[in-house]
Amino acid sequence: MLCQLVAIMLMAGSQASAADWTRAQELARAGRNAEAIQLFNQILAGNPADVDARIGLASVLTRTGEWRKALAILQETEPVAGPNGDLFAAHARAYRRSGDDRLALEYFEQAKALSPADPDVVHGFESVARTYGHWIAFDGFGQTSTSGSVGSGSVLFNVRVAPRLHLDAAARKQDGPGYSDLVAGGGL
Repeated sequence: MLCQLVAIMLMAGSQASAADWTRAQELARAGRNAEAIQLFNQILAGNPADVDARIGLASVLTRTGEWRKALAILQETEPVAGPNGDLFAAHARAYRRSGDDRLALEYFEQAKALSPADPDVVHGFESVARTYGHWIAFDGFGQTSTSGSVGSGSVLFNVRVAPRLHLDAAARKQDGPGYSDLVAGGGL
């Protein structure tokens, strides 16, 4: 009888915790950050080891500009969370908010490896990669008609020289009947 009572109490406690966590997430999504922070803190007061509540709290703190607190929570959580895409994405967003795009990119890479179909992770990764990483883009066009052939192509690239210094360059070539055009340029 006592075992059944303890089991019922544990189930009720975990259901209340799950309901509280869901409510905290809804509050955060609605922009009711103070209420979300309060509810995540209540959850953690009852279960300090709740990794999901820690990640949720850190995410809300990042959104409110308290990324230092968020990073402290996430760094404390990382050793016990194991490979966790949500944790890595939260870490990446906090580092991004701090201005450390290099670490943000590293954490987004880890999150993307674990959650490749998560659109928020993919968008975050691509946003930081455009800001911090290197990239090369090509495009081209060709057409043949009775009046002749027309073709064009371009190449663009961006190389990060230093944390706030990029080398950008672009070249475009276009050919058609009786004309040829080449435009190129670059900058820092």
